[in-house]
Amino acid sequence: MANTTIFEGINPSYVNITGGTLAGMPMAVVIAPAISIAIGVALRFSVFGRHASAIGDNHAAAKLVGLPVTRDRIIAFTLCGGAAGVAGILLTSRAMSYYPEPGAGLLLAAYAATFLSLSLGHGWRFNVPGTPVGVVFLGTITTGLTMLDKPARQAAVVQGLVLLAAVTALARKQIRR
Repeated sequence: MANTTIFEGINPSYVNITGGTLAGMPMAVVIAPAISIAIGVALRFSVFGRHASAIGDNHAAAKLVGLPVTRDRIIAFTLCGGAAGVAGILLTSRAMSYYPEPGAGLLLAAYAATFLSLSLGHGWRFNVPGTPVGVVFLGTITTGLTMLDKPARQAAVVQGLVLLAAVTALARKQIRR
């Protein structure tokens, strides 16, 4: 049986990470776009970003032309881990408590928003500006279902259908190529 103890009594300064405001905007609304913009700029304008794009497009070709594939993959996974850590900090700060697997229910929405960004972008490229559009789209649907007093599982079904539709649209786009 899993331990589902909720840890409370977190330091108030930790809670203020997302509880505070900057220019009247909640800190979570300031921090998340700032991180997204930094990642987008790094991927678009840095040598590492060009390497990451080449490795993502064709791993074998990137290796053949002499790119440091192993090093760049380690950097990419480290950056992903760091972003996940920041997300965990924001999530536990916002909840003012910790419990095991707090983000488990957010995984489907994250995948759906990301794949929706693929279908909004330039074909088979994940893109930073498209992901917030997907997040807002899915957030609007989820909020609407909540306001209509629908069970939470219906929001998960809708998110799954959006993911399925995005992947299907991308597969059709790839077939037409």
